[in-house]
Amino acid sequence: MSKLLRFTLSLGLSALVSAVHPNPSNGQGKSATPSVAEMSRSVVKIQVDLLDGSASGSGVIIDPSGVIATAAHVIAGSRGAQVRLSTGETMKVEGVIEVDTDHDIALIRVAGFELPTAKLGNADSIQVGQRLFAIGAPIGLETTVTDGLLSAIRMEGGRKLLQISIPVSHGSSGGPVFTEDGKVVGLVVSGFRADVAENVNFAVPINYVRGKLALAAQKTPIPLAQAAVVMPTGNGVRAPGAAAGQNEPEVVNAQLALDWKVLKGAQVYQEIEGERGLRQTALAQYDLTTDPAGVPLLVRHLNLRTRVRYKVAPLRSTTTDVADDVINTELTLAPSPRLHERVQHTSYVAANPSGITDLLIDGRQFSWTGLGGENKDGVIPQGTLTPQLLGGAIAAMPDSLPAVFFVYVFDGTTGRSEPTRVEVGQRKRLSIPVSRLGDPCGPDTETRDTTVDVVQITTASGANRLQYPVLASRPHLSVNPDNLKCIRLPGSGTQSH
Repeated sequence: MSKLLRFTLSLGLSALVSAVHPNPSNGQGKSATPSVAEMSRSVVKIQVDLLDGSASGSGVIIDPSGVIATAAHVIAGSRGAQVRLSTGETMKVEGVIEVDTDHDIALIRVAGFELPTAKLGNADSIQVGQRLFAIGAPIGLETTVTDGLLSAIRMEGGRKLLQISIPVSHGSSGGPVFTEDGKVVGLVVSGFRADVAENVNFAVPINYVRGKLALAAQKTPIPLAQAAVVMPTGNGVRAPGAAAGQNEPEVVNAQLALDWKVLKGAQVYQEIEGERGLRQTALAQYDLTTDPAGVPLLVRHLNLRTRVRYKVAPLRSTTTDVADDVINTELTLAPSPRLHERVQHTSYVAANPSGITDLLIDGRQFSWTGLGGENKDGVIPQGTLTPQLLGGAIAAMPDSLPAVFFVYVFDGTTGRSEPTRVEVGQRKRLSIPVSRLGDPCGPDTETRDTTVDVVQITTASGANRLQYPVLASRPHLSVNPDNLKCIRLPGSGTQSH
């Protein structure tokens, strides 16, 4: 089971936003409006290494320490990348720090110092008919400048797009769109719409990038080869490891050789401490039964309680319940699996609603109801799991884990099957608290410290990354010493440890 909650408190918004500034003036009486040459100083060419060759795109430096904004599809499926600055200097991309494939934006980082930066504008302030400039590297031709008008502002798939009459080509993707006063208001997404007329192109508003800065401020870059940046099916970007011409497969996770039956009777109890007094207790347990038709059924049940501890006096503190979540996941073990997951969320905070989230995946069809009552349905690859079953899938894999593999899970916010990259590290020995006599795990369960072999697991989804140890032998259950309080191994109810 993977770590259940990662408390990310992004406190660096003001620091990062204040770092996004126009190039300082070096002369007295210099015009406040920068020249095209000055705008070009912050624009970079991005050369991407793929499994079957290379590709190029563009980007713009938004922080002098080396944060670069580009289009997500520029780096999707890449093993690495290099950035060529306007000075001609080439720098290695250290990794991705934020990615949003829905809006086709990404933030990558190079190890820079006092790099020339662009000034970010407000895409909501521009108007149709306004003159704009695009600077990029179409077909590899660096610092190419084209101009045109803002033709229209469109809404497509729940996001805003800037329709521009600026001629752009492949290689321009991810490059900045400037106003005449030198402010970036968008990023080119060249080739986003292949069914429209020539020179009718689109850019994503820079406001989507600005909304990511606070989260990105505190993140460590994930190397591109270790990330899992995959665009939605149909955007012309390949799934991880796919050959040229292949997109997301119709059946996923089949190659993992999962044996869910080994999880029967397993329990893991965790106590997780977050920042600002947030605490969680989590008990996950697996069982194997049958559905009404007699088909084997894996059941995963999770009880999750969130609490907060705060000071009420200099020498006294109190703890208050925030929410309870009861998550029940059922997976039929059949050639055409059926997965049903229901989340009962009970909030004890007036500002946060209680409710139910319900997901049904039947073959390739899914239907999803969110906490607020929103509904989604559609088609996803057969074999897709849920994030709740990610840790279970790792646990159910064979004893000999591959060095790298992908697990496809459903993302309810996007309605898509998204790959999580899993990397297996070195083996080591670790002492873990095992339930005595196979008793059920809980806060008062008597345990015995037992030394076992573990391997380090690193999961990456987009630019999000987690690390934790799992048992080296199947079932590869999570045994993170930072929060593990009790583990009951399958079959341990009939023997002592």
